[in-house]
Amino acid sequence: MCSRTSNIVPSDVRFSKDFTTMDNYKLVCHCGTRWLSSLQSCVERFLQHWPALTAYFQSNNDAEKPGSRVAGFAQNLQDPLLALNFRFLAFILDPLNTFNTKFQVTRRSI
Repeated sequence: MCSRTSNIVPSDVRFSKDFTTMDNYKLVCHCGTRWLSSLQSCVERFLQHWPALTAYFQSNNDAEKPGSRVAGFAQNLQDPLLALNFRFLAFILDPLNTFNTKFQVTRRSI
């Protein structure tokens, strides 16, 4: 998603990306008309950056504070079920986008 405000310090994000040797990407902004294809690119990019996000949230000073958002994110990123859900989304969104594109065509294809 594209957010205009963020509490994450850009230098911390750069450090985490450098630490895990991730590529830089532009932000994927919300689009009301083609939201399904935007969701696919967000899910794929989130999976690509999973190691960098995990490293960032685990190395953050607030990761040890119980009840903090950072601690919650760090704990969720360690959950194998969450990773499995995102991998399933990445797998299923490609054929779903193809079907959705064919479904939105104005002329008949049958």
